[in-house]
Amino acid sequence: MDAKTTSSWYRRPGVFVASATIAAGVSIAMLGPSDQDPAKIDAASPRATKSLEYILVTTDPWAPDPEPPPPPAAPPPPAAPPTYDPPAYNPPATREYVPQYVPPPPPPAPPPQVSLRVDNPITAVFVSMANVPPGSTVGCQLADVALSGAAAAIGWRKDEGFTLVGTQETIIPAGPPNGPATGSNFRLTVTCDNGTSNSLDVVY
Repeated sequence: MDAKTTSSWYRRPGVFVASATIAAGVSIAMLGPSDQDPAKIDAASPRATKSLEYILVTTDPWAPDPEPPPPPAAPPPPAAPPTYDPPAYNPPATREYVPQYVPPPPPPAPPPQVSLRVDNPITAVFVSMANVPPGSTVGCQLADVALSGAAAAIGWRKDEGFTLVGTQETIIPAGPPNGPATGSNFRLTVTCDNGTSNSLDVVY
């Protein structure tokens, strides 16, 4: 068997193995001199020859699917909101209600009051006004009327007007200056424009 025959015999099983391997779903990789294979010495050849080596790599379609990658890690839970303690409630101090002092209104001024008197023996009537402002003036009227006696028999009567100033006393002639004494009863009545009035009974 020469070198040619030996080379053909060496490669035929490789072709057969490769064909059977492809039919079985196995891929074949042939490595040659370009793949940096080491040189082998063929016993039937007087020189070194390059032989082919076969690497079987399975491509079985029924191989199990690769495991899927693990799911991504869940994000960390959100941080809890900071706790807040509301300030303690301090109720306002109670205040006792003290109503504002309101002084009572001054008492009303006493109403004006006219007064009259006579001297003894009767010579005049003294008239004055109380509870009026100083310097104020008011007009008044004096009525001298006989009630009984000789003077009343003749229907004696005398009216005289005058003015009162403040609280000053005003003198009006009365009694004998108006006529002789008869022992008659007279009524002296003073009436003023401010609504005041007073009367006094005398005998002369």
